[in-house]
Amino acid sequence: MVTNQEYENVYLLTRKMVHLVNTLADNSELYKYLTSLGYEFDDNDLTLKSLIHLFVEQDILNCYFYLNYQQTYNHKLFILFNTIVYAFFVGDIPWAYNEYQNIEDTHRCFWAKMFDIAKDTLASNPFPNLFINLSKVDSTKAEDYINLLQKIAITLSKNQLGKKKQIDERIDILLSNPKLFLSGNDEDNDSQQLEDDNIVEYINEHYNMELLKDKLFNGISLEIINDGYIKSNNYYSIIIKVTNHNEKKKKVQLKARYISIEEGLLDTYGSIDILGGNGSFLQPNSFVKAAMDFEKLTKLHNQDRIELDINEGAIASLLLVRENGQWYIKQQKETYIVNNDLKKKIEQFEAIEEQLGITLQNFSVKVEDENSMKVFCEVLALNGEIPENDFTINIAIYDNNNEIVYTDSESKYAEDFKGFEVLTFDRIRLDITVDEISKIRIYPTR
Repeated sequence: MVTNQEYENVYLLTRKMVHLVNTLADNSELYKYLTSLGYEFDDNDLTLKSLIHLFVEQDILNCYFYLNYQQTYNHKLFILFNTIVYAFFVGDIPWAYNEYQNIEDTHRCFWAKMFDIAKDTLASNPFPNLFINLSKVDSTKAEDYINLLQKIAITLSKNQLGKKKQIDERIDILLSNPKLFLSGNDEDNDSQQLEDDNIVEYINEHYNMELLKDKLFNGISLEIINDGYIKSNNYYSIIIKVTNHNEKKKKVQLKARYISIEEGLLDTYGSIDILGGNGSFLQPNSFVKAAMDFEKLTKLHNQDRIELDINEGAIASLLLVRENGQWYIKQQKETYIVNNDLKKKIEQFEAIEEQLGITLQNFSVKVEDENSMKVFCEVLALNGEIPENDFTINIAIYDNNNEIVYTDSESKYAEDFKGFEVLTFDRIRLDITVDEISKIRIYPTR
């Protein structure tokens, strides 16, 4: 809850932000730059103004979170966010706090929805988002914006409700030296470039970015080792070393899009060389050098990005960013298969089980990695009567095309079966990833 005086400060900050945003709504240079990054404004649902609104909402929400406010919506805590969103929506805000209170109930659901939208997109954008983009086209407006964002952070820091004492270091950067957020954005301006290794490490630490070459994805590492007109003068190649550190072969498929700050969004020329369109199996403890080829790419720049999917996202989806000649993981989504999801794909045949005098129950699945798994189940004598004949438990695994990709069986002799046993299929190695499994059939035969 805020006082009338505190609300007046919020009101003034909101008015200034709305005024600044209105001056950017027709900025043709900003429009061109954001278009080069892949934003499409042809759709009526996305305009330059609406995108700027989202950037501002994200930056303000990050200020809240970096000050350690709770990350679940509370209309009494997020008043400044509410007023910004309301002002963007209707074009004005109530002057007095009692007038604001009158509209709280009406707009509470709307504010909560906008809060969730802004929060859900935070991970895919840098902070402070609008400042970084504005700095590319209008340094004066960028400075005006960061000054206003600093005042917002200071105002929010005075509220002791709903937040912890410890704050994120990015707030310190915002308040003390926000130009650190721009490190490596301008190769041609020596005064803007921070070449000191300690400062570069400091920035990377605050962004929590990890070098691509230092990361393992299910035992697979990737390292960009060379670039240039290596294979042909017709297209520019980026060479990536793909290493399988596992003791068994691994299927690897890569798909990439390059986002150049100069040439915009670029797709690879054909499939990624060596690995091919459908991927390739790498032998244990081996590597290949694959080429990502681009027709329109002529040079790599700091702040260029690569969207990279490993096995169509089944292993990981990455957003890489180039900083000071190195490639960092700016955003990653690793796929971890939930064992219960596969358990739901198990099919059994109770009629056949009954004929053989047994029942199968308590199925479970343990995923080892994207190509390996174990399956367990209990085998019980039906109605407590031990069957007189030998039997075999079979497993068949199907892919998304309903084709059988794996079979195995375990035989049991009648004299050895005492009425209960836990059965394990523990050497299941697939030529597909486990998320491509459509069904698992487990059934008995004689």
